[in-house]
Amino acid sequence: RDFTVKIDQEVYDNEHEAGKIINQTPAAGDKLEKGKTIYVTVSKGKATGPVLMPDFTQNWEATQAKRNLNNLSMNLQIIELEEYHDTVAQGYVIRTEPEAQTELKVGQKIKLYISKGLEVKTSVMPNVVGDKKDSALKILDSQGLGLDIIVEDIFDSTVPEGDVVRTEPATGEELITGQQVKVFISKGAEKKKL
Repeated sequence: RDFTVKIDQEVYDNEHEAGKIINQTPAAGDKLEKGKTIYVTVSKGKATGPVLMPDFTQNWEATQAKRNLNNLSMNLQIIELEEYHDTVAQGYVIRTEPEAQTELKVGQKIKLYISKGLEVKTSVMPNVVGDKKDSALKILDSQGLGLDIIVEDIFDSTVPEGDVVRTEPATGEELITGQQVKVFISKGAEKKKL
């Protein structure tokens, strides 16, 4: 085999006998590079004692988490709530109420918070031309868009050293979450060699 299989967690599941794989990351059908690891969740079979809330925060798709909860045969009321998340992929569980390892009761309400992915926000590129570098960077950061800011130093004979010459995108253009923004800072006039 060109991959490793590791057990991520074991959970009770009334539909699958003990030892059966009931979830895996990456999912079946996804491409996997040679030498990488497949993490699996294995059934412990039917619960004989108290049933604890599984940990669905480790790369569980919402559909798999719901299937697992339904397979506990405890008539759980599953409520799905969607919210944006910066790091959890769309369709995957962010967190649960109750939390993992909490004892479950028959008919209990379970809240699954499911990622809608990264929230894409928009704004307008502020005018920072002529501002000092630090001031310009603070203004761009305050947009709350997690911009990828690249600073480039260029020669410019009309703009004082340390001030913003121009930006890409230009003032007034639309900005979106995570967008790359280039800020060109003056190094002053280029010294001519005699």
